Amino acid sequence: MSPEAPQIRLCTLFLGRCCNGHNLILSGINRAGNPPDASAFTCGIVPYLLDVQADLLDTLTTRVVAPLVLADQMVLAAALLHPQFKIKGLDVVMSTAELAGLSIRLMGDRVTSLKEKRSEIIAALDLLFTGI
Repeated sequence: MSPEAPQIRLCTLFLGRCCNGHNLILSGINRAGNPPDASAFTCGIVPYLLDVQADLLDTLTTRVVAPLVLADQMVLAAALLHPQFKIKGLDVVMSTAELAGLSIRLMGDRVTSLKEKRSEIIAALDLLFTGI
């Protein structure tokens, strides 16, 4: 079986846009649903969520996601722990230490894939979990 590509989704909390009809990001980049109280803070700083969960586990009702924070809002980003990407013209940084489980009901349409960045994403997760 071949390795899965990270997908990105839009965010309302974490791919597309969030708040008032816009949403979250995943290993792929997708658009997610809106939470009842979407804040300006979340929508302005975290436009996407990165879905990092293996598709092998797609029968679960949740997905593990990492927020993709606007690069100009990320303070002290460590290169290996916080890889940077460009999504639809926006410079974003993977906030690896802020992984979260998210209900698939809050996920929206996939925006793009970060297949070509798989090594960087896995290296960031390895650093988070193993310290190396």
